[in-house]
Amino acid sequence: MIKNVLSENAQAVAKNRYFMNGEDWEDNCRRVAYNMASVETSNKEKINDSFFEMIYFMSFIPAGRILRNSGRPKGSLFNCYHIGIGDSIEEIGQCLKDCLVLWSTGGGVGINFTPLRPRNDPILGKGGTSSGLVSFLEAFDRVADTIESGGSRRAAAIAHVDISHPEIIDFIDAKITHGKLSHFNISVMINNEFLEAVERDQPWTFRFKQKNYSTVKARDIWNKIVTNMLQCAEPGLINTSNFMKNNSYYFSPVTGCNPCHTGDTLISVADGRGHVPFKQLAEENEDVPVFSRNRTTGKVEIKMMRNPRKTGNKQKIYKIFLDDDMYFRCNETHKVTMVDGTEKQVKDLKPNDDRLHHMTYTNKRECNLNFKVIKIEEDGYEDLYNGTVDDNHNYYVYVGESKTKSGRSKLNYINSKNCGEAILSPGEACDLGSLVLPNFITGSVNTNWKKLETVIKTAVRFLDNVIDVNKYDLREIDIKVHDIRRIGIGVIGLAEYLFAKKVRYGSEKAVAETERVMRFIRDSAYRASVELAIEKGAFPKFEPIQYCKASFVRKLPASLRMDIKKYGVRNCTLLSLAPTGTISLLCEYTGGIEPLFAKAYKRNDRVGERIYIHKRYEELLKTEEETPDWFVDTYDLTPTDHFEIQVACQKYCDAAVSKTINLPKETTQEELNDYLLEYVKDLKGVTVYRDGSRDGQILNKISESELKDYLSKNKKVEHDLEENQVTCATGSCEI
Repeated sequence: MIKNVLSENAQAVAKNRYFMNGEDWEDNCRRVAYNMASVETSNKEKINDSFFEMIYFMSFIPAGRILRNSGRPKGSLFNCYHIGIGDSIEEIGQCLKDCLVLWSTGGGVGINFTPLRPRNDPILGKGGTSSGLVSFLEAFDRVADTIESGGSRRAAAIAHVDISHPEIIDFIDAKITHGKLSHFNISVMINNEFLEAVERDQPWTFRFKQKNYSTVKARDIWNKIVTNMLQCAEPGLINTSNFMKNNSYYFSPVTGCNPCHTGDTLISVADGRGHVPFKQLAEENEDVPVFSRNRTTGKVEIKMMRNPRKTGNKQKIYKIFLDDDMYFRCNETHKVTMVDGTEKQVKDLKPNDDRLHHMTYTNKRECNLNFKVIKIEEDGYEDLYNGTVDDNHNYYVYVGESKTKSGRSKLNYINSKNCGEAILSPGEACDLGSLVLPNFITGSVNTNWKKLETVIKTAVRFLDNVIDVNKYDLREIDIKVHDIRRIGIGVIGLAEYLFAKKVRYGSEKAVAETERVMRFIRDSAYRASVELAIEKGAFPKFEPIQYCKASFVRKLPASLRMDIKKYGVRNCTLLSLAPTGTISLLCEYTGGIEPLFAKAYKRNDRVGERIYIHKRYEELLKTEEETPDWFVDTYDLTPTDHFEIQVACQKYCDAAVSKTINLPKETTQEELNDYLLEYVKDLKGVTVYRDGSRDGQILNKISESELKDYLSKNKKVEHDLEENQVTCATGSCEI
C-alpha cells in the first residue's frame, strides 16, 4: 500500500485547491498521470507509472492548473497567457472578451497596453479624444472583480507599458494608492538605451505611432519608478533588451522589434575581411568582431557582434543619400549616431541635416567629421538584419569611397546602433511544473544527479503532453502553443537545498551551487527534448540554422548543439522559474528560488495574532544551540545576496525568473537606484519589496528574545503556512 506523503496541512490545501470530490493525494496523482499519458502511442502504461511516481513522491509537481483540471470536463491546464490588444474600440473589446474567457477557466493573463493611444489624443473618424491607456487598465480591473477564476482563484493579470509611451508617468503611479488595481501587477518595459540615458542624465522623448510628444530627463522618470518601488513595491521592471535572447526570435519575434539594415549593407568587420554584407554574416551563423565607437571616449574599439540574424518580415526600405553620392539602406526606425553623441531614427532625419557622425580613413588615419544628408527616398520592401554588439551597442557601416581635395582615397563609414526587441508575442501560454530540489538530496548533503536527470527527462515528456491534452478556448492560442511547444520547468525549495548543503544563501558558494544545479537542469532538459524530437518530431517552427543562432542556444555545450542541428528539439524553450506559491505547500518547502521568508514571524489579521516558527529554528532555541551562519532568512540577507542568486539562475534559464528582491525598511532611494542600475542589465525582470512598504502588512519578523519569551510561557506556535501566505510580497497572482 502506498503511504500518504502529505502532511495534515498539505492535505487540507490539496483538498481545497485540487481534489475532486472523494479524492485523496494518490487519486489526484493517478488522475493527472493517466490523462497526461493518454496521448502516448506506445509504452503508455510504463509512462503513466513514471508520471504518477514523479508527482506522488514529489520529485516534480505540476502547476496548480494541471493538478486541478486534468480530466475535468472544463478548465485549462495552463497557468497564464499573453494576449494582444490593439488601438481601436473593437480590438480593446476583443481583448477584454479573451480575458473573461481565460479568467473564467483559471488562467492569469499578461497584456502589453503600449498600443493604446495616450489620454486626450484625438479619435479619428469617430470624433472626441481618448480617455487614455490607464483608464482602460482600470476598466479591465473593474471587470475582473466580477470573475472568480475556475471556482478557486480570483482573476489575475499583469500589465506592461513601454517606457517611451506618453502616458508612462500615469501608469507608473497607477498603483500608488493601496488597493487600487487589485487584480493587476504592473511592470514598466525599459531597455538598455533608457538605462544609459539615466546614467548619462540625458533627455528622454515620449513617442507614440511615429509622433514625438514631450521630453523629460530620463533620470526623473527613473527616480519616480524607484520611489514607487520603495513606497508600494510597484511597478516592477522588464528589461526588453534581454528578451531578444528568446529562442523563437526568427519565427515569432517579440513585439516592438526594430529590424535594422538590408542584407546588402556592408558591415566593417575586424577579422581582416574588411566589409562584409549583413546577409552573409547572418548566413555564416557566427559571432563576429566589428568596429564599434566607445560612447564615453569617442574612440573606435573592437567589440563582438552576437547573433547577426535576419529579423522579422519584409519592411519598407529607405535609401539615405549622403555627400559624394554615398548612401545606406535601412528601415525608418533604425537609429544612427549624431556628432554630439545623440541618436536619431531615420524617419527623423531631414535633407541638409549635417550632423550625422561620419568616420573616414585616409592612408590608415582615422578622422571623425560631420556628414550631410542630401535626400531620403523610399526603396521598396526587403528582409532586414540585426546584430547585438557587446557593451557599446553600435557598429560601423561602410557607405563608400571618395576622394580628398588632394586626390587621396577616403573610406567612409557611418555609426549605426543595434536595435532592441520587446516582450513575447500574443497567443502564448505558460505550461509549468517544478522540480522539488531538496528531494534530490541523498544522505545529508549530496545531490543525486542520476535521479535528477531521470526526473527531468520524465518532466519534459509530461509537460509536452500537456500541450496536446489541454482544451483550448481560443483558437489563436491553440495554434501558437502547438507551433512553439514552449514548456517551463522550474524549481521549488532552493533555500532548503542550500540548507542541506550548509551553504549560506547569496554567498559565493551558494551562487556556485546554484549555477551548478541550474546548468545541470538546463542541459538535461534540452537533451531530453532532443530525444523527444527523435521520437515525436521537432516543434513545427523549428529551423536548425536559425534556432541555433539564438544566443541562449549558442551557450549550450557543443555536443548538445550538434545534436539539436542533427535531430531537432521538441520544445522551443524549456525552462521557467515560477513563484510556485500554493504547490510549494504540498511539499512544505520554500517557493521557487526564494530564501526562507523568516525563521519566525508574527501574523496579525482578522482571525487574531499567531506566531509562526520554522521547526529547525524552534529546535535550536529549545536546545540553546547557536544558529549556524548558513541558516538564514530574508531578514539576514542583503539586496546583493538576492540579486546574485537571481542572476545565477537567469544565466541558465531560457525564459524569465520570478524573484522578489526583499529590501530592509531602512533602504534608501539612492541605494536601490545603485542596485537596479547594476543588476537590471543582467536580468529580464526585477520585482522589489521593502519591508513595511504596504499598508497593513500582516507578516512581521519577531526578535529572538521575544520568541524565547513566547516559548518559555508555552504559548501555541504554528509551523505550517496557509494558502494566503505564499503569494509574493507584491501580491502576485502566480503568473
